[in-house]
Formats: sequence, C-alpha cells, structure tokens
Amino acid sequence: MSSSLRVLFLVLVAGSVQAMESKSVTTDSAAKAIAEYRKSGDVSVISRFIPELQIFCADATQESSRTLLSISAEILNALYEDADLAFSWERKPKGNVGVPGGRYPSGTDPKSIEDPAIRAAYENVLAEERGYAKRYGHQSAIFREIDRMGDLLRKAEPSRDAAELRRLLLRHGMQPSYVDDMVKRMEQRAHKS
Repeated sequence: MSSSLRVLFLVLVAGSVQAMESKSVTTDSAAKAIAEYRKSGDVSVISRFIPELQIFCADATQESSRTLLSISAEILNALYEDADLAFSWERKPKGNVGVPGGRYPSGTDPKSIEDPAIRAAYENVLAEERGYAKRYGHQSAIFREIDRMGDLLRKAEPSRDAAELRRLLLRHGMQPSYVDDMVKRMEQRAHKS
C-alpha cells in the first residue's frame, strides 16, 4: 500500500472513530440529561443539553440522523409527560392580587390585615397565585424547549415533510398524541417564520 493510500486510510478510520465517539458521547449525554430532568423536573437540564445536540446535528450522515431522531423522541417524550396540553395561556400570572373584601389595596402585606378571616383569605389567594405563576413558568419552559426541539428537527431534517417526520418520530418511540401536537406546533412555527 502506498504511503498516500495509507494516510488516506488512517484519516478515514480516524474520522469514523471520531464520529462513533461523538454519537456515543451525545447518546450518553442525552440519557443523563433525560434522567436528571425526570428526577428533578428542571427544564433547564434539557435546555443546557440542546446546544450539544445542535453541534451533533452538523454531522449530516444517515446514522446521525437516526441518532438525532431517537434522542429527540426520548427528549420530547420526557417533556410531553410533564406538559399540560390543555393549559390555558389566556390568563397571565398577576403581579399584584386584590385583597378579598376590597378594604385594602392590592399588594398589601397580609401581616398588616387585622381581620383574621380577610388575612387568611388573602393568604390563600396569594398562595394560589404563586402556585399558578410557578406552574405557568414551568409550562412555558417546557413548551419553549419543545419548540426548540421542533426547530432543531426542522433544520436538521429540512427535506422531510410533516407526515414523514411524524412517521419517523413514531418509529423512534415517541407517543402518538405527543407526535401529533409536536407536528402541529412545528407547522405553526414554520408558517410564522
């Protein structure tokens, strides 16, 4: 074997080994991120992983495409398990909540309310609003990452139409109701851009 062929062979082998290591690292990182997200419910775990997936997507091989679809299906399943598809986005969390009875202005410190019944009612309203604001923020974060994953899939798989992408995500283990919502969201975002 000539020296130039030997060099070419070594370069090809090194590239293949590097691609396999990249796939392994990305797959392992995805599994860790998904496990940590499922344990903690912290959407930022997924958010921090997506840039690694974007870098992996730059390698446009058929194998990387399969890996991307498989990882995407796993991530999207995890996110959709916590997503409330019926969540109403009409009502935004309130910064100030009115005190029941109308005798005190919004934002009054509950400790300054002398009437124990009004104070208790106000503390309940405040607790409910804090809970709603937390849930609203969590659902917003989940759907933001779902949309980021959709954008990533659209960019990584530009030749695939919605029906083919739906079929591939189903084949890679994504739940059917999640796929339907995902494809609908991707189509809506595609029309906006």
